[in-house]
Amino acid sequence: MSRVMKKVGVLLLFQSVTLQLCSLVYADSGGECVLGKDGREISRPLDKESLRLLELAKTSPILALKHDKEGWLKLFAKEASVQDPVGAPEHKDLSIFWDTFIGPNEIVFDVTYDWVDKPRKIVYRAVDIHITFPSGGVQVQPVYLQYRYDDNDKLNALRAFWQMTKGYPRMESVLTDSLKYSVGATSAFITVFKNFGLSWGWEYVKGLGAGMFSGGEACVANFFEAYNNRNIAAMESTFATKKIVMTLPEGKSVAGDAKEVASALEETFNVVDIKVGKVYNSGYRSAVMIDVKVDADNDYQMYKGLAIFDIADKGSVTERIQIYW
Repeated sequence: MSRVMKKVGVLLLFQSVTLQLCSLVYADSGGECVLGKDGREISRPLDKESLRLLELAKTSPILALKHDKEGWLKLFAKEASVQDPVGAPEHKDLSIFWDTFIGPNEIVFDVTYDWVDKPRKIVYRAVDIHITFPSGGVQVQPVYLQYRYDDNDKLNALRAFWQMTKGYPRMESVLTDSLKYSVGATSAFITVFKNFGLSWGWEYVKGLGAGMFSGGEACVANFFEAYNNRNIAAMESTFATKKIVMTLPEGKSVAGDAKEVASALEETFNVVDIKVGKVYNSGYRSAVMIDVKVDADNDYQMYKGLAIFDIADKGSVTERIQIYW
């Protein structure tokens, strides 16, 4: 690599390594969040099974905090994988993943919201992750996490949606903390290539930036604006094909055209409108926090939700949407 490419590689890898999300320290967000029509935040309690699934997801950061590698690895199914971030290559050898990204660091979760899709055995978490490297440098990265469990309560897939450019270093002293940050970056760079090899490391670097120019953010904004205006033609213009699949709460889904997708939101779930929050372009997927306004017999409630758009390669159209609130 050229000198410039090496510097770019160091920066990208440092940003990525700081985020490796399976480590994670326990913090309790208290279940799903609902906003009443007066704007007051209220709680929607999770049922017993949903709480059990959420506790399974919280086990991972607890064990990571204890640096219990053996216990953490036992949480996963035999063929499990971690993709962190989505867009980079999947990790199949989770022992090496631990040694590279979890073991050397102190990682703390600041949890914003939790959601549990009970029928599909999926837990979603919105978190800000504070990562302290052995050098003392600290990175803060906002992330959306998806934990998928099998019928034996084993974690068969962990997906982390984050965008490199949305993270930032925590610096109380610019001079001192900048030095710590730089040392951490160099160490991370060396460790990744040492453990995974040059070829894999380079693919990882490329994966970090794969989604930044995908058009995903525009697709997300255009889709929800079109739905809010009930503009079926505009909704259809955000689809990669005439029909797409949308998964919804309560185990429901729809495979249809724009009119059928709009009908599923409006008639099945009484969704009045959806406001867009923070979007993270992660590979060719865009994950976004949403505010979902639901008409419950003229008593409007605002639910915090999460949507994940599969973006067509190098386009601003979607192939699949997952929505949960």
